[in-house]
Amino acid sequence: VVLASDAGWRLAADEVRAAIRRGEGEAEQRIGVELLGLALSGLPAEVVTAVRRNTSKHVMVKLTPNVTDIKPIAKACEDAGADSISLINTLVGMAVDVKTRRPKIANVIGGLSGPAIKPVAVRLTWEVAKTVKIPVIGMGGITCLEDALEFLIVGASAVQVGTANFFNPRVTMEILDGLEQYMIDNGIARISDIVGTLKLG
Repeated sequence: VVLASDAGWRLAADEVRAAIRRGEGEAEQRIGVELLGLALSGLPAEVVTAVRRNTSKHVMVKLTPNVTDIKPIAKACEDAGADSISLINTLVGMAVDVKTRRPKIANVIGGLSGPAIKPVAVRLTWEVAKTVKIPVIGMGGITCLEDALEFLIVGASAVQVGTANFFNPRVTMEILDGLEQYMIDNGIARISDIVGTLKLG
C-alpha cells in the first residue's frame, strides 16, 4: 500500500491513518516521501510518526534525492520510528525540443531513472548508511552484479532493481547468480560480510 507518493509531505496525519485503514493486508506499508526539493526534515518525519502510531507492520521510507542534504531527513525518519530506509527515488529532470522550443515531457518535468543516476544513488546511499542504524536498501541505476555490489559495499543491506527490468527481464536472477559466484570466488560466507566494507585512504 503506497501511503504517500511524490508529494507525501502534503498528507495530514488523518489522511495517513485513513490510508492505513484502507490497506488490504499488505505485509509491508510503504511510504514514498518526495519532498520536491524542499529540504525540510520535519515533514517526512511527521508522516512516519503518523504511520508508526497506526500500524505495527514494517515501515520502510523511500527518500528522494531532490534535497540539499539527505542525512538529517534520514535521521529524522529513523527517530520517528521508521524500520528501514530505501533510496533513491527518481531525480527530477527536463528535456526540450530545440526545434519547437517546447518541453518534450507533457508535464514539463519528470522522473529520471536508469544507469545515469547510479553515481548519485551510490553516494546518497553511502551518506545515509553512515547516518542511521536501521537497514538501508539501495537502488538507482542497478543493471548488473557490479552495480549491486557497489551499493552493498557502501552500506546498503539490500538492493532493488527497477528500470533494468524493462530492457532485461532476467537481470535480477543474473545478479543473484553472479552474487553467489562472487561470494564463492572470494570466500565470503554471508552478504552481511560485504555490507559497509568501503575502504577509504
